[in-house]
Amino acid sequence: MAQRALDGVARIIPNEDLISGSPNFLARCDDSNHHMGGMRMSTSDANGIVDTNLRLYGLTNIYVCSSAVFPCSGFSNPTHTVLALALRLSDHLDQSE
Repeated sequence: MAQRALDGVARIIPNEDLISGSPNFLARCDDSNHHMGGMRMSTSDANGIVDTNLRLYGLTNIYVCSSAVFPCSGFSNPTHTVLALALRLSDHLDQSE
């Protein structure tokens, strides 16, 4: 499904352990992963997917507010940083009206 959705944009290579039926599938089902960095924030579209206001480059009304915008991951849970980004985005959207 992901490959079809991203056809022409990205090539999806699934981790074999995460395919249902794999002998390691259940061992990989946990809640300790924090996926970060797939939609990097940057000051230019040459280096990122969203601008510093979390707006997708090339579009006018689509924003991404998640740890996906982090340019790299830290050592700890991203919850507080994502909440700070959400508050900052809400202020930006409020000022934009």
